[in-house]
Amino acid sequence: MRQDVVVSADRTFISAFTQAKTITLKGTLFYQACDSEKCYLPQKSVVSWDVRVIPLDRERAPEGIQHK
Repeated sequence: MRQDVVVSADRTFISAFTQAKTITLKGTLFYQACDSEKCYLPQKSVVSWDVRVIPLDRERAPEGIQHK
């Protein structure tokens, strides 16, 4: 299973990153383990990830590597 994360494309959000920052994504993982004989009670666990966000590189690529 996977969960997509969408980061805002809002101009205000993007312009707030003038230098690298770390943001924390928080959530709750719900799961139920089973083996060949039985399924155990459902469980939940709080999870979080620290993600480093860097500002957009707004400089033009060097001419030698530009697509033409």
